[in-house]
Amino acid sequence: PTTADGGGVYGGSLLNCLIIGNVASNGAGAANASLIYCTVANNAGTASGGGTKDCTLLNTIVQRNVPDNASGGAATYTCAYPLMGGAGNITNDPVFVNAPAGNFRLAYESPCLGVASASGINIDLAGSPRPQPTVYGGELGYDMGCYEYVPLARFVWTNGNAVAPYETWQNAAKDIQTALDISSGGDRIVVESGTYAPFTVSNAVVLLGYRGAS
Repeated sequence: PTTADGGGVYGGSLLNCLIIGNVASNGAGAANASLIYCTVANNAGTASGGGTKDCTLLNTIVQRNVPDNASGGAATYTCAYPLMGGAGNITNDPVFVNAPAGNFRLAYESPCLGVASASGINIDLAGSPRPQPTVYGGELGYDMGCYEYVPLARFVWTNGNAVAPYETWQNAAKDIQTALDISSGGDRIVVESGTYAPFTVSNAVVLLGYRGAS
């Protein structure tokens, strides 16, 4: 919506919220509010605080807003440019999966993975548990923003039924390349014994032989 202050929200407390596409004079995304594990992006302020104005931010991403991201307020473990004072804050591009298409999940390359703080919040906007490992089976860590990055395990077996996304042995892909083609960085590809065609790895996945596969 378009409003004077707080285009997305004015006041109150928000948890696991995605705030995008708002227009306001000040605080187009949010104004005078408390945001925890939120993502505030693609909002436009005509005066100040394209993302947030006078907000308290924790484990939150405020990026890609105009004319600025955050005006006033306080932040800890938050991704916003320029750097805000407070513990754990960063300025890096959060590396969304596909922001132009409306996908504000974090990619495997995101600097926001594993650098948030524990705050007693155990799920994300999609209902996925927090925290998650950046790499499947790895060490747990909390991510900034409304979505926790969730690496997956995908299975490959010559006798599988080839039903995407190949997350069980029964529905396993029949070749390694097929599983790789839909995988993201941090995913694990588990391969049953068999003979497979050559493949090309383009993501930072974990490739694991099962029961002697090599």
